Amino acid sequence: GQPDPRLAPPWRELPAGLRLTTRLAGPMTVSEPAPPLGTKKRLFYGLGLKDWAIYRSTWLAWRAVDRTVFRTRVQGLEGLDPDGPTLLLSNHVGMLDPFWVALHLWRPSRFMAATSVLKIPVLGPYLGALGAFPKMKFVKDRDSMRTLAEHYDNGHVVTLFPEGLRSWTGRPGEIHEGIGRLIKRLDARVIFGRIRSGYLVHPRWAKYPRYIPVDIDYHGPVRYPAHLSPEAITADVRQHLHVEPRRDPSRFAFGFRLAEGLPTLLWACPRCFALDGLQVDRRDRDCVRCETCRSRWRLDLDTVLHGEDGVESMTVAEAHDRIEAHFGRPPVLEPDRYRSDGVVAVHPRATLHHVPHRGKQRPVASGALHVQPDGVHLHHDGGPWRAPFSELLSVSTEVAGQVFLRRASEDERGELFRLEVPDQSSYKWGRLLKDWLHHHRGELPTPSALAQPEVSKAGP
Repeated sequence: GQPDPRLAPPWRELPAGLRLTTRLAGPMTVSEPAPPLGTKKRLFYGLGLKDWAIYRSTWLAWRAVDRTVFRTRVQGLEGLDPDGPTLLLSNHVGMLDPFWVALHLWRPSRFMAATSVLKIPVLGPYLGALGAFPKMKFVKDRDSMRTLAEHYDNGHVVTLFPEGLRSWTGRPGEIHEGIGRLIKRLDARVIFGRIRSGYLVHPRWAKYPRYIPVDIDYHGPVRYPAHLSPEAITADVRQHLHVEPRRDPSRFAFGFRLAEGLPTLLWACPRCFALDGLQVDRRDRDCVRCETCRSRWRLDLDTVLHGEDGVESMTVAEAHDRIEAHFGRPPVLEPDRYRSDGVVAVHPRATLHHVPHRGKQRPVASGALHVQPDGVHLHHDGGPWRAPFSELLSVSTEVAGQVFLRRASEDERGELFRLEVPDQSSYKWGRLLKDWLHHHRGELPTPSALAQPEVSKAGP
């Protein structure tokens, strides 16, 4: 018989001139069209009657909302097989992505969801009935990958978001090589779903959604030749899922209080770089202004900041880049203190909560927060609480602006903490801690010489 392609050894990538290519709306790709499987539809697509009823009723309700509220326009769904295993890969722009990209298929889909979400009463069991299975974020979860493979082998559609994290700026997120290894190991049939305008409907930092039509296009199914390396497959996936947010200006759209929430992302003025200087204008919630340099911008539906009174205009993503370039990666918010005693950032009041795998959260420390190159320090009455970067598994900013730190422990899932910094941008502190964690691992360069400590790295 033929060898199992999942057990095939890694093959080197062919020279560029010898690659198989097909045309995909402009860019070239190393994938090739997948032939029809010739399978017949199974009763309820292999689901139990109860789960099928929940899925189909949700599908019907969603289609009504999708057509009237989101006015979604879809292209390219004609090639999906009536049954058989499929990986549906999509860009990740918002919390509704699993509904937007998967519920346009008549076939049910399986998808990953954060373990914490599936523990929520009512919501968790409901999502489980729709096809969600648990995945621990930012740590290797072998159980979830085993479940994914089982769903694929059982002939289901499995929806994945290779970027992993929802975009803050609308730009494509990083896609790691694990997706190429997964596709190669499964010898998977792949469909790509690209959500074109989803980010503009509700940017991750925004408090209110916009009434903007959603455009989604699909491509596939495709397969990758056995000789391709995981790196080549991953590069092709990046090309397929590279989506810059845009909307059709000929279709009606509007929004209100467009600037609400923007200071969460732009935690410094993009002109004078005053920390926490950008505020939403009280008289016009579509505008932001800097309390230090008095610059003022009006935000539009395309996330463009239009400067007033001679102030330079820019996109939200460009303003974010300016702030990042000024403070560096990893960022140094206290350059003078960093030179003298190695303090990267400080805040006089913060609270740390322990988040057990079962049970309620409880505060474990409250006091002055100091971030130093070696880790996180919280000074409180009970004594200092420390989390060295060498012991942290991950840092993430989750729903409702919550910053989570996962510290190594005897449990392979680690020990989870939630950091609360009142009246501060959760994105700022989450990004700062995550960048310094990556710096500690050697994944980001040393801060510029202007910010280097001159005396000591010890904390105050």
